Amino acid sequence: MWLITTLVNLILGVTIFWRNPRSPVNRSFSVLVLLIALWTVANYFSDHTQILWQAIFWNRAIYFVSSFIATASVFFSIYFPRQKIFLDRKATLWLVGTGIGIGILSMFSKLLVKEVVFVGSRTEINFGPLFFAHSAYLLGCVGFSLFHLWDKYRKSIGLVRTQLGYVFLGFFISTFLSIITNVILPTFAYFELTSFGPSFMLIMVGFISYAITKHRLLDISVIISRALAEVLAVFFHGTIYLILVWFYVNYISAKIDFPFLVWTVAYGILVGQTHQSVRLFIQTTSDKVFLKGKYDYYKELSEISSRVTRTLSLENILSTLQRAFYEVIEVSNPRIYLWEDFDRPEVRELMEVKEMSFRGEDLVIPCRLEDRLIAIIVLGKKLSEDAYTDEDLRLLQVLANQTAVALDHTRTYEEIKQDYEASREKLLETERLLARSERIASLANLIREYNHEIKTPLAILRNELALLPDDPSLENFREKAIKAIERIKDIVESTLRLSDVGKRKIEDVNLNEVIEESLKLFPPSGVEVIKELSPLPTIKGDSDDLKMVLVNLIKNAVEAMPQGGELRLKSYTEQEQDKTYVILEVKDTGVGIPKENLEKIFEPFFSTHVTKGRGLGLSIVFRVVREHGGKIQVESELGKGSTFRVALPSF
Repeated sequence: MWLITTLVNLILGVTIFWRNPRSPVNRSFSVLVLLIALWTVANYFSDHTQILWQAIFWNRAIYFVSSFIATASVFFSIYFPRQKIFLDRKATLWLVGTGIGIGILSMFSKLLVKEVVFVGSRTEINFGPLFFAHSAYLLGCVGFSLFHLWDKYRKSIGLVRTQLGYVFLGFFISTFLSIITNVILPTFAYFELTSFGPSFMLIMVGFISYAITKHRLLDISVIISRALAEVLAVFFHGTIYLILVWFYVNYISAKIDFPFLVWTVAYGILVGQTHQSVRLFIQTTSDKVFLKGKYDYYKELSEISSRVTRTLSLENILSTLQRAFYEVIEVSNPRIYLWEDFDRPEVRELMEVKEMSFRGEDLVIPCRLEDRLIAIIVLGKKLSEDAYTDEDLRLLQVLANQTAVALDHTRTYEEIKQDYEASREKLLETERLLARSERIASLANLIREYNHEIKTPLAILRNELALLPDDPSLENFREKAIKAIERIKDIVESTLRLSDVGKRKIEDVNLNEVIEESLKLFPPSGVEVIKELSPLPTIKGDSDDLKMVLVNLIKNAVEAMPQGGELRLKSYTEQEQDKTYVILEVKDTGVGIPKENLEKIFEPFFSTHVTKGRGLGLSIVFRVVREHGGKIQVESELGKGSTFRVALPSF
């Protein structure tokens, strides 16, 4: 057991030091485990020699080395995993000087090991006065180290907390058992368990080795994996060579002749060409088996990082990220906050995070492009309860950088696409409105052309009706005929107004005044009128035409509420592309307009059968609004009412 303990500590110490000799953590830990290896060797030889001077030497060496183990444990607890406290020069000299002083006195005087007695296959010690000072120094250093590691553990989070937990637990169990067997019990002259002390150090090595492979403690798992793969590759090639030698000696020639040298050289060349490939195959295979899928895990996470940038679809980017978080990393409650979420109170707090960090149990990853915050990724704990490793954090940072680029490009693409769609829709709407205006103008021009041909027959009919005898039986006929003639005449006059542009008087108009005057011209009856009029700038227009617009809209609203209701007239201003518009809304709580009729209501002679008009009022409204450089929109819901919105530019 002593040999295993010694070799494991030697390999661990050399490997960690070679990994990063400039790191204070690596240096202090390497010194600590190498001293433990020397302490194990001294313990072994102290119980396996029957020569008195050798027994004295090795027993003194035990306490000499243990003095420096105590000192090294203090420095390791200070540096691991990050230095939190700093010893000044005076404290450092006192700590190191005390350890060196006690160690030298332990080794070269009788103040600690006074004499050694052989008892069976082991030795027992008669202690001198320095034993208690040595024990106090050892206990003080170990106690300080454990307290400092525990304090760091309490104040840490995430991967660092996990690493500290394993180191503290392994260090505590090992030192606790070793102090009992090699310090406390020998104080009472009980030496039967001292040989177990070094073996307890394997507990600490076990915890640290688990943390290295599971949680990337000191980041040497790759080195260990490669070293083992190298050894196995050499063993593989060596075994094949021994088999070939055995076959040659037994079946070809027992002499080392020229052919033997030729195929040996040839095999050496073959090994030189294939050794690297064999080692990589063994290392890759062992990583997949012993590191629990981390090889595929990191490979897949890297592929996802590059996959994110291959699409300009926001939906695809988010689904790729969600798959990474749920299926690859397997975290709880992953959240992705985009630019439209930045106004939310809980997100505003996260926007203060400048770089990847933990907030409680959540890992917050800002996705930044230069100095611009593009998105924020928040990940909960892993479902496996494992902490995030350094490799996790590195790959997640790469993923965040790639995500920032992809989202920024996607947002630019979406804006261009939306502008294109808006422009296309606006063009189609303009063409549609232009076609409607042309239809209305064509109809008006047609009626104007045939105005004389229509009015002349109507006048003749009216005169002929006047010549009819005053017969009571003809009175009902005369009234109906005259009413029909007047209706035809009114239709013609109304239609002519659609093209009556030349008679308009353009002046400064206040739309609020137009609203008030229109209500006087057509006082709504049977409905409640609510006015919400804001101060407005003047517009350029014909007040009579605008009154006609208001009267038509008010009239339609009242007719849509046969059982009464609420008529709301609202005015305000609105900015659109650096242009100010005066807005008029006429809202009713009437029967509403079917969705399929909304595009038809401005067509000449179209009627919803709700109003009592001829279907020309809204066509006149549309034409007047368009001639004033404005636009009219309607929103309606069956059973709840309609809202007509007129926007006129303010110059």
